Amino acid sequence: MNTTPPYYVFNKHKFTQMISQYMTYASVYYPIKANDHPTVVATAAEHGCSFEVDSIEHIRYLIKDIGVAPENILYSFPVKQVRDIEEAHSYGIMKYVVDTESEYKKISAVSKNACFFVRIFIYDVLKVESELWKDKWGATISKAIALIETINKQSPSRFLGISFYIPKEIPLLTPFITMLTHLKNEFTGFTIPCLNIGGGISLERLSTLTRYFSQIKEQLHTEEIIVEPGRHLLNPCIDMHVEVIDIRRVNDQRIVIINAGIYSGLLDARLKGKRFPVDDTITKGRKHAANICGNSSDSDDYLGVYDLRESLKVGDQLVIHDCGAYSSVMRTHFYMKKSFELYQVDTD
Repeated sequence: MNTTPPYYVFNKHKFTQMISQYMTYASVYYPIKANDHPTVVATAAEHGCSFEVDSIEHIRYLIKDIGVAPENILYSFPVKQVRDIEEAHSYGIMKYVVDTESEYKKISAVSKNACFFVRIFIYDVLKVESELWKDKWGATISKAIALIETINKQSPSRFLGISFYIPKEIPLLTPFITMLTHLKNEFTGFTIPCLNIGGGISLERLSTLTRYFSQIKEQLHTEEIIVEPGRHLLNPCIDMHVEVIDIRRVNDQRIVIINAGIYSGLLDARLKGKRFPVDDTITKGRKHAANICGNSSDSDDYLGVYDLRESLKVGDQLVIHDCGAYSSVMRTHFYMKKSFELYQVDTD
């Protein structure tokens, strides 16, 4: 590959392998907000993924540009504008996520045959404190039961199942088991056709949940488990190649400036405190600490301290790994930069 950084490298082979591994445990709804590059999205579609979508723009894109069938799209954002519902309905979108009766009625007024997942509020179940703004989606168990009863009363076939989201900030296995056990106990007597688990679920964790899925399927008459892997599916499959554009010393500390940064895709370094694995393309040479900064004028355009080769010079390249999810969509207009090119490779 002979091109000038910055650019992404997408390992299609690894991506398709991981999709296949996920599908041994559950149906996969790819969250398009995580990375909407046409090559990535088309690959997900080709290998049997459905899509979890937050916006009418992404619905339009999937149907018109990628050719995804409307039955393979779940419109999940819990607050939808009527005009967006009307457009989604015109495309044949039938699957929606709701967490209030008013949202259910709003969609039903447009689409008489729309079908629904009811989203559960997880923090109440897990007894985990969170900031106010993280509590904005999901119904409490009692309200979810009332909403399910309302949907079933009008037409049982329109109730698809239960949806819940485990944030990346709750990474342990215990919350998943607690949530599944709680659902099994609280919804005894209901038929829950499908269980939709969003959030950071890895292949390793998914494999450990299999026996709990079996119990839920038996007790709640659940036919399908859905997962929505974003970061865990994408991150290992996409690298960003960047170039060193300056090296300087400030108070005896080395500062390495690269031609990418938080405004051009690596915003998780600030929002989530993410530490991206960084490799030097030249492996030989003694290393010591360097502060890696992006190429904007903002003093917060900073990735962290990394051990880099002492002989590193301007023009050398670095590879930033584990940045497949959200990096190509978490850009800002601060710098008016275009999205970087993405190149596909097919290797183990």
